[in-house]
Amino acid sequence: MDLWGNVIHVYEFGEDGKTRLFTLPTTAVENKNTDICVVNYIDKESAELIVLKSDGRVKFTYKGDRASGGRNKFCPTDVACDPSSHILFTEFYGRSVEMLSSGGMYLCRLCQYEQIHPYTISLYCNKLACGFLKGKVIMFQYNK
Repeated sequence: MDLWGNVIHVYEFGEDGKTRLFTLPTTAVENKNTDICVVNYIDKESAELIVLKSDGRVKFTYKGDRASGGRNKFCPTDVACDPSSHILFTEFYGRSVEMLSSGGMYLCRLCQYEQIHPYTISLYCNKLACGFLKGKVIMFQYNK
């Protein structure tokens, strides 16, 4: 949607025009490279990160990197993008903030917490804000 409320593009179906792209999309952001990054809930306990090209074609679907933490469940809850087009996301079960390249390669875990679950994320002017379940927001300096 533009500033005047006009719809720019609707992302709903895959390239065949029939297959739905999403089950329950909860967060969507546009990356600097014009990709659209969407947190899509599959069910109550799991989600995936779907990245679309600006024309609506799926660029990649990220369902978790087992090598990064060995977890069986994967549930990103929010997504943000940095000026270098890296994709940052909060991961509920891993209690972490993690980073992907714009091509979908797992890069690193930025931070991990023992007792609290990061749930929301926002990046603005080299400040990373992370909201947690249990009512806490932590601000980080972000220099990538």
